Amino acid sequence: MARPDEHQSPGGAATIEISGAGDTPFLEFSNRSWLLRAGIGQRLNPGMLQHRPTGDVVADADYCYRLTLASPGPGGFTGTELESRSVRFTSWNVEEDHARGETSLTLIGRFDFGALGPTDLELSHRFTLFHGSDRIDEQLTLRHRFGRDEHSVESFRFGFRKVLFDHSTRSWRDGADRRTLTGIPFRRFQGQAKDYRMTGYTAADLVPDNWNGDNLPARPSEAWSWGDGERGYVIGKYSQGHIEFAAIDGEFFTPASAGGEDSHSEAAKTGDVCLRFAGAGRVNAAPGGPIMLSGTSRTFEFGVTSIVPFAGGWQEGHRTYATLQRERGHRLPRASTRPCTGTSCTNWAGAAAPTLPSKSRRSCGRRPNLLRASVRRPSTSILCGTSSKAVPSGIGSASDHWMTLSAGCGIS
Repeated sequence: MARPDEHQSPGGAATIEISGAGDTPFLEFSNRSWLLRAGIGQRLNPGMLQHRPTGDVVADADYCYRLTLASPGPGGFTGTELESRSVRFTSWNVEEDHARGETSLTLIGRFDFGALGPTDLELSHRFTLFHGSDRIDEQLTLRHRFGRDEHSVESFRFGFRKVLFDHSTRSWRDGADRRTLTGIPFRRFQGQAKDYRMTGYTAADLVPDNWNGDNLPARPSEAWSWGDGERGYVIGKYSQGHIEFAAIDGEFFTPASAGGEDSHSEAAKTGDVCLRFAGAGRVNAAPGGPIMLSGTSRTFEFGVTSIVPFAGGWQEGHRTYATLQRERGHRLPRASTRPCTGTSCTNWAGAAAPTLPSKSRRSCGRRPNLLRASVRRPSTSILCGTSSKAVPSGIGSASDHWMTLSAGCGIS
């Protein structure tokens, strides 16, 4: 199965190579911008992600695959609450869209719930590289493979891991202590009896608190930027099917090879501190409602996570995210020349902006107007500003917010 092989897309967008032997084969999926290395032995592990132009290793520890099934009800799998923390690799495939300049690699595996657990739940993990674009996309899909058992997903967390603090050397890795995590579009949301306290989070802020569980950032955001002021990466979630936020958090992690159980064991509390990001997770109760997988409801598709590099400070991260949303079609009409308001910005690209009474027009920075617009049309876009690039809002201070409220991701 793990024979040396190579695949070169006709458009030059991506290359796939397989190497290794025995129990440790791995697959490399790459283009000029990104290199993804995935273990495809007994366990699926796309644990290494590198940005090639800068040499930054964006992820360097085991990928997190954690899925918990609720205690079964009538017609469900007979047993107690079960948890899977690994995926057994089964196959992979490649798809190419020459017109769009995209190459997608899909890794497929089966959730491992142990000897007595169900075997009918499958994961499809898709990565997409773009010819001529410095971006990588990721999307996960849960699938019920066969049978009549019904499964209710209690909790889940999937994501890359990047070691911030190396326990063995007692030091920050790869300059993690110089980086800051910033929410997009709101750096700090303050209002409605909620205050997220900080406009940015250092690596030290992200170290988990084992005593009271008050871990940062502990807040919803449709995207994040992680950078050192000179360069960084935007990590954004995009979903038109349901509300979903970009999941990111710090965790203690000890790989099995180091003698630990996993990131949630007692032994792991002295392990490395990792940033866990991208993938999917339940944040602020979203996606809402139970995820049911059965013979009649066979799949659940999470939103797309995009990772995009940028040069500069957090402001450039916000501009990069705004550009990404405009590429997806969420923008003001090209013919529009008037200032944007919280109501008039809620149109699809190309749609005519409504004519509003003058008394209805409010400042782009007025929070109530923005919230009403977002609640009324959760699948539309708000790009606030008087020009093609984002400008500071009037909520709080200009340093607190950078308005690029975008489509289908809920209210941050």
